Amino acid sequence: MKQQKLSKELMRFVLNPLEREKILYNFRIEEDNKYKLKIESAEKELKNIKNAKFNEIKRIENLRWEEVVPGRFAINRVEGLIRVNFTRIPFDAIKGAELNVQYGFRTITSYDLNSKNHASLSGALVGGVLFGPVGAAVGGMGKSTTKGVSQSNQITTCISLGVLVNVDGFKYEIVVLNEQVDESSEAYNSAVSFAQSIITKLNILSKTPVPNDYIKVEDEESVIAYDSIIALKEEELQKAIADKPTYKLPSKYRTLEQMYMSDEEYLKFLRQNDLEHNRAIDISKLTEIDLIEQTTSQKIFTVIGDVIFWILSIFLGLMSIAGFGMDDTLAGFVFLTTGLLINPKIYKLINKKLFRVGRWICWLLFIVGLIVGGIIVGDIV
Repeated sequence: MKQQKLSKELMRFVLNPLEREKILYNFRIEEDNKYKLKIESAEKELKNIKNAKFNEIKRIENLRWEEVVPGRFAINRVEGLIRVNFTRIPFDAIKGAELNVQYGFRTITSYDLNSKNHASLSGALVGGVLFGPVGAAVGGMGKSTTKGVSQSNQITTCISLGVLVNVDGFKYEIVVLNEQVDESSEAYNSAVSFAQSIITKLNILSKTPVPNDYIKVEDEESVIAYDSIIALKEEELQKAIADKPTYKLPSKYRTLEQMYMSDEEYLKFLRQNDLEHNRAIDISKLTEIDLIEQTTSQKIFTVIGDVIFWILSIFLGLMSIAGFGMDDTLAGFVFLTTGLLINPKIYKLINKKLFRVGRWICWLLFIVGLIVGGIIVGDIV
């Protein structure tokens, strides 16, 4: 039988229960995410179709409404409705309409300036004595005076103008003009004329029968066409929900000897091997796999060792700072390098990614680094 070359990932899956559970967890999460994305995609498609149907309904509705005063008064002759300030009212509920005007005034103040010349007898006498006939004429012209007179006029204005609609005894107002204009202005006359045309329309509509036979918006062909698509998308969504993940284990996590097993049987087989500590794979093929569980005492010693080497690593870091501070670059470099190499994180990374080393190597590195750095510092001093 052809011998299978086992990958590191497969060996960890087969021999390390914790690593196996981690792989299974990540694999299931991946399948769950695919399942979730599939449902979200089906839901999005269904939502888009429903929105398209809603937009088509709104489009047809808008086509049925004739906007007379945008946002305030519209007529739907297909369904026999008017819309006053977003309230829908059937034709037969209209009981009348009348003009509603609020008047005001504005004041204009004008000034009239009058000038008068006053002849002076004394001036003529003095002028005649001094200068003769010409002087008398000039002196008689006298002085000119100016007086101002103010006048205030009130002009009638329109503050607001609208149409009051009587709907079964309730009053609704269609505002046509809501700014102050002069009663004599073209804007006022146009607004009154427009309001009168609205009253005429309402009187005609009040006598118009409400249609009983018309196609509802939701029954229009262009709207109904969406129903079959919506039904199809809903069916696709239900299928996506029902198609739950099966968590089929990838073949890369199986050895050739167990290929015939189902996933359930294979995992049961591996877990039984874990309990019996019976490894079916040649141990010589295993690399970088820790086959011996640490006992409680070993874990305690490991934690203590980590704490000690963290302290020593920090100590060497401080020594390197001192070395750099004394312009002793080489000593600072030695202390820094040694501190990094014995740091528990670096130690574990080397054991995991490169090769296994014992704790005694860290002690040796610390002693050597401390001695070498001390010698360099001593030489410089």
